[in-house]
Amino acid sequence: MYNVEIILRVSKCPPCLRVIFYNNQKIPTLRQILKLNFMQNLDQNDAYREYQEYLRKPLSVGEWFITILIIAIPLVGFVMLFVWAFSANTNVNRANYAKAALLWMVVGIFIALAVLGFLGVAFFGNLFNV
Repeated sequence: MYNVEIILRVSKCPPCLRVIFYNNQKIPTLRQILKLNFMQNLDQNDAYREYQEYLRKPLSVGEWFITILIIAIPLVGFVMLFVWAFSANTNVNRANYAKAALLWMVVGIFIALAVLGFLGVAFFGNLFNV
């Protein structure tokens, strides 16, 4: 077996005694590392900003047409209203429309139950009041 000795050369900055070279390779400063990370993440931040702007832009007539067509499908439309209303990756306009449509469904159900309740009381009240 060979006995290999590794020689490490360390150079230090005289005023602050910070290591600036290690094995003849320059060690980046924290500021340089943060700047590099910032530049690498800048593209990701721009893409995220563009996606957020896409989610806020108004829907076109074709997108509204497709949205209303999907809502018109009996069971699929009901499920899609929940998906659009509570998903974070949905256009703001479509999400607000879905929330409003679900609220109108709840109001319609309460009105239907109230009408059926009054009709049931009127019908069964006359039926058993012989």
